[in-house]
Amino acid sequence: MKQIKLFLTILFLIICLVGCNSSSNDMLYNENSVMSNENYEIYSMLPPEKREFNKMVSDNPIDQEYQAEFSKVTTTQEFVELENKYTGLWKKEMNSNLSELIDVLDEHEAEIVLESQEAWENSVIICANADKNVIDETLGTSFNWMWQSNIREEYRNRAIHLSYLHYLIVNQTNY
Repeated sequence: MKQIKLFLTILFLIICLVGCNSSSNDMLYNENSVMSNENYEIYSMLPPEKREFNKMVSDNPIDQEYQAEFSKVTTTQEFVELENKYTGLWKKEMNSNLSELIDVLDEHEAEIVLESQEAWENSVIICANADKNVIDETLGTSFNWMWQSNIREEYRNRAIHLSYLHYLIVNQTNY
């Protein structure tokens, strides 16, 4: 049990360190990519009989609602508002998943996860601010929806990742 937790903690930290570079801009060019599991191949490393997590990801209500609203948006302002709304929902989901994960860890592991979460959040803010400056200065404010979309996707990915760690620990999945 300790070895699994140590492995997951190390994996968690590695993913945190590369978090700033992990988001994909596919969403900007393909609205269907938000519902795709293609971006979550890591979750497919489980044997086929234990891939229920993939179904949970593809069936999540946040993405389904986002997809329905995305198809109705027509103006830049509506895109920005949509991305802000779903960034907030994914951030709430991420915090909920973080709490669930912390609840199944011992005190030391929980402290490590919380420290890495803080580092991840700082990284997202730094990257987002840099992206926003580049977008504002080179493309103009009409592309702010693109910047916000990247932030939403970062929170979505993090929420799913934290949920996956919790899933592995609770289910004691062996590779």
